[in-house]
Amino acid sequence: MKNTILALACLISLSSLAKDTFIITSDETFGPIIGFSDSSFNYKESDSVRSREFCFYGNINEVCSQIEEAAFLKSAMYGQGNHDDMKLLSCEVVGGEDEYSPEFVRTSYNLSDDYGSDFDVTRKIEKCVQSSMSK
Repeated sequence: MKNTILALACLISLSSLAKDTFIITSDETFGPIIGFSDSSFNYKESDSVRSREFCFYGNINEVCSQIEEAAFLKSAMYGQGNHDDMKLLSCEVVGGEDEYSPEFVRTSYNLSDDYGSDFDVTRKIEKCVQSSMSK
């Protein structure tokens, strides 16, 4: 069963690289990470131990499904022995009524682990800003 979960994780990871839309997780310790990633181990009581920021490239309407995939994978790995879990509570595209309120994704999820941590987290994920120097 562990091999099945590992194969599923690899398949999901490889399939996310072929997508036109992807999420960037920016971590002050590890730098940018391709894909949505968060853990209860990033928090201590109510304070953030390591700050994380998120943005996306591509189609905003595909972001929630990628967060859903990440939560499913984290829960599956928790069921196979990992020590932290993620449960997606909500995910929606918000804004876009006019040019002054661009669309963004608001997501809420619960992070927990075997050591008693239990955090409800809400994130705002906006389109990644491309530097004019990189054009």
